[in-house]
Amino acid sequence: MRTIIAWLFVSLGIVLGVYVGAYLLFFRGIVQALQNVNPIVPTEVAWGIVKTIFAYPIGFIIAVFGIAIGKAIIDD
Repeated sequence: MRTIIAWLFVSLGIVLGVYVGAYLLFFRGIVQALQNVNPIVPTEVAWGIVKTIFAYPIGFIIAVFGIAIGKAIIDD
């Protein structure tokens, strides 16, 4: 049973990492930056660029936390 719960945490961490990193930050960051170019809204364009830049590190950190929790459950 602990193995199943551990794999659920690992899977959830990877799925959430991909969702937050790829969809919420990367794709929506690009869309946000492009939507606010005409007429230009500098702060919204800047936030879109910042989201796009930090998409990979934040998604990676979320995935690593999920994997670490799963590993901690298995090793206990």
